[in-house]
Amino acid sequence: MVSRRLPTDAEAASLGPGMIVVECKLGEDSGQPTVELALGESALTGLLSWLEAAPPGSHLDVAL
Repeated sequence: MVSRRLPTDAEAASLGPGMIVVECKLGEDSGQPTVELALGESALTGLLSWLEAAPPGSHLDVAL
């Protein structure tokens, strides 16, 4: 996960209230594409917990 932000006004109109936009990137290469996900607070907590629960060293070559 690279960053998180509140949705823009245009995004908020279609996403609804309480959403957070997170930017995710696979790998450290600047040429890798990024993906933005719109998540509610509880879904974001679940995603972060899942990422943190990975076994040590299992994603050393991947930057999320």
